[in-house]
Amino acid sequence: MSGHAQAAVPSQPTYIMRRQRSAHSRLYRFKHMHPDTKRKLYLAYVRSVLIYPAIPLHTLSPSSISKLQSVQNKATRLITNAEWHDFNTSAQLHRQTKLAPINTLLHEHAKRIWTNIEHMHPQLYLHLTFPQETRQIPHRAFPSSKQKYSAPPQHPNTHDTPHRRT
Repeated sequence: MSGHAQAAVPSQPTYIMRRQRSAHSRLYRFKHMHPDTKRKLYLAYVRSVLIYPAIPLHTLSPSSISKLQSVQNKATRLITNAEWHDFNTSAQLHRQTKLAPINTLLHEHAKRIWTNIEHMHPQLYLHLTFPQETRQIPHRAFPSSKQKYSAPPQHPNTHDTPHRRT
């Protein structure tokens, strides 16, 4: 046994938050650019990292989704040049930037993926939808994205309160 302690493996949201922080910090170089340009940069460099494996992320807990949403909320403030004393709600900023909340976006992506699997690979879809008898009871720690996408999306958690400097 070596004298080194094994590093803990970060959770998926923590890993994503670390990756996006570096991408988000690079966006601040462009804070004086036109809002449309900043929006496109956000979509390419930050949001693509936030939503990448849509199926596993779709099953995250509401608190983890809220962490991802907070990243997008910061980006909307950057895109719109909103200062801390501008009391705009996140919902207002999302409408202004034409960005869907993260939980709604993940729901739409998961629904599209499951629909594509159903139409392109019906046998695989049946196997995934109706698991073997040994897995009839869903595992609490690993919820099914299929079950979650079948339900209506939860109300977007955009923290609809005026922003204050944190």
